[in-house]
Order: sequence, then C-alpha cells, then structure tokens
Amino acid sequence: MSEDDRVYLVASSIIATLGVPGKVKPLEKEDLKSSPESGETDGEIILRKIKAFLTEKALPETKKELIIRTLQNTLTSDNLNKITAGETQLKRVFNKRLCSE
Repeated sequence: MSEDDRVYLVASSIIATLGVPGKVKPLEKEDLKSSPESGETDGEIILRKIKAFLTEKALPETKKELIIRTLQNTLTSDNLNKITAGETQLKRVFNKRLCSE
C-alpha cells in the first residue's frame, strides 16, 4: 500500500466516524461486513458514510467532489476489499484505528 493510500485510509476512517448529530450516524466497526456484494463492500460503505457527512456539512459541490474522487480509488480498490480470513484489509485498518483511540 502506498504512502498516499495510507493517508487516505486514515482520513477516510476519521471522516466516516465523525457523523453529524441527528443526521449522519458515525460509522462503527459493526457496520463493515466484509461483503463481496456489489454496492456493499467495506469501501463502498465507508464512501457512502463520507458522502453523507460531506453533504450535511454543506461543502461547496466542487470541494465535495474533489474529496470523494481523491478517496474513492483507494476505498474501492479490489486489493483493500478482498476478503482474507473473513475480513477485508479495510476493516482491519478501521478496527485498528478505533482500538487506538
């Protein structure tokens, strides 16, 4: 994994766990299912949570699109969403980040 990918993963997990009170529930480790189903991979789940957060924060559309584009390639990569020993690398990184808080 490249240095940029590691930075994007940390940024993604921070944004996804922030939430917006009463509007966007923070992502929790139980939300990641390590599913191979299209639209339900861990990366797609994290990306949806980030999109919801950015929408509620009323960022300018161009800035929102830039952030999503920047994070999307990393979050939806096959390598990070590949299921090994029952979970994806994304889920392992996400859980590690939560345990270190």
